[in-house]
Amino acid sequence: MTPDTPAARRGAIRSAVKQLVGQALSTQPAIPVSTSRLEIANVDQFIAIYFQASERKQHYSGYDSVAELVIRINAAADPLPDDNSLDLPASHIEAALAVDSTLSGTVQHSYLSGFSYELSKSELYSTLQLKYTLKYND
Repeated sequence: MTPDTPAARRGAIRSAVKQLVGQALSTQPAIPVSTSRLEIANVDQFIAIYFQASERKQHYSGYDSVAELVIRINAAADPLPDDNSLDLPASHIEAALAVDSTLSGTVQHSYLSGFSYELSKSELYSTLQLKYTLKYND
């Protein structure tokens, strides 16, 4: 049995988001989805799900956290994809997470708080980072 710790709760949230993303993209060509920041070698597209930062506050009955979760959509940068190739999977992901803002009951609330288009550090991928703010009991 997994201990009831903040790390275990973060893992459960990442797993729930990974499942929702997989379901949202089920009608699209297969895109690997991981809960790691690392790039996946030898693929044209992949999605990475990870926490960026969190603030944790204590109150009388426990802790609350407000965290930033990133869903990074990656597409091979050579040939350079246009933003539309990143937006297509993003639109499916955004729609799925808007319908289930509790992320299968793992958080109190989530919402899309921002996005950014970038070139990956390795310069092998163009990326679209969807930034979600999550509030949950920790």
